[in-house]
Amino acid sequence: PKKFLCSNQQMDLLQLLLTAFLGSLLAFETGSAVAVSVPADTGTIQCPENFGQPGAVYENSKVYNWTIRGPKAVAIRFHFAELETPYDRLEIFEGTDDLEVSYRRNPKFRINPNNATSQALVLIAPVLIRFKTDSSVAKRGFNLTYTLEESLVRFRTFTEPSDDAICSELEVSDRDSNVSIEYRWLIDRPGRIDLKLSFSDLARIYQMTTTPDKEPVFTNGPKEREGTSRFRLFGPVLVLVKKTQTRGRVFRLSYRSSDGDLEMPTEII
Repeated sequence: PKKFLCSNQQMDLLQLLLTAFLGSLLAFETGSAVAVSVPADTGTIQCPENFGQPGAVYENSKVYNWTIRGPKAVAIRFHFAELETPYDRLEIFEGTDDLEVSYRRNPKFRINPNNATSQALVLIAPVLIRFKTDSSVAKRGFNLTYTLEESLVRFRTFTEPSDDAICSELEVSDRDSNVSIEYRWLIDRPGRIDLKLSFSDLARIYQMTTTPDKEPVFTNGPKEREGTSRFRLFGPVLVLVKKTQTRGRVFRLSYRSSDGDLEMPTEII
């Protein structure tokens, strides 16, 4: 049988063609920035990489992926996202850097030009960022900056008079995430306060103080997973809730001013 021999130039040409072919397949399936890890403490994610420069556009019908990895006990704040077209979507997944897992999950956030604001999003690493481009337009892209933060304590202060001020938007990582976070609410005004706490793991409640420098009037959580605890206290009131991976995700704190007579703090189950 005859043998087919290639010269060095032919081998170089075949290798170049094969590399180009495989590269085109990768770009077609996943986009040119698949699973790029950005481990720095602070950084900027751009699409395209020369975003903001004259003539910079991203390609149509692509899926770009970036991952921000770090210890699971690190909060990540996305400070700003800028999108230039209503046809494309920026999706953010929490607690995973696995592409296959992300396709089976709903994203924690979907950002489009209508809701892309400068609000900070507190997430648990690793975080997967996916940018899907539409097939009909090519625009300038987006710019997103992030910062890793060591502290997992979130604060919220209620100071405005209100008959019923509810804080229900504070959610933490997925139930399979091995993370604990502590939240603090300060109801910074005097007078009697009716307080209701639902879905917590462990709560410490302080009255007539703005710092946890005394014994709490209550240290526990609802007896049932779906339980609610109610209190009548003297303000200012400080509530500390520790959220662990052992219970459900969502919990709620609400309060209102109370004009009724109150001799001593009373828990009502």
